[in-house]
Amino acid sequence: MVFFLGIIDLIAAWFLLTKGTPSIILIIFAVLLFSKALICLTDIGGWLDIGAGILLILKISIILPPLLILIIAGFLALKGVMSLFAR
Repeated sequence: MVFFLGIIDLIAAWFLLTKGTPSIILIIFAVLLFSKALICLTDIGGWLDIGAGILLILKISIILPPLLILIIAGFLALKGVMSLFAR
């Protein structure tokens, strides 16, 4: 299960960094990140999922600062890689 959640983090980080992603895909991954965050809101990972989900939704309509996107996507990707190796 943790492996699957890590894959979601990595794909969401990729979509944060890429341009031209269809809006429906961004919304789907934002909902997935919000759902993951509801599993555990007491740690920083859950709050990072909420922040990344908000950025995915905002990315549809406005241009976000590249440094902000890079930082959040980096933390999200790091969390995803750590989830892949957690056994």
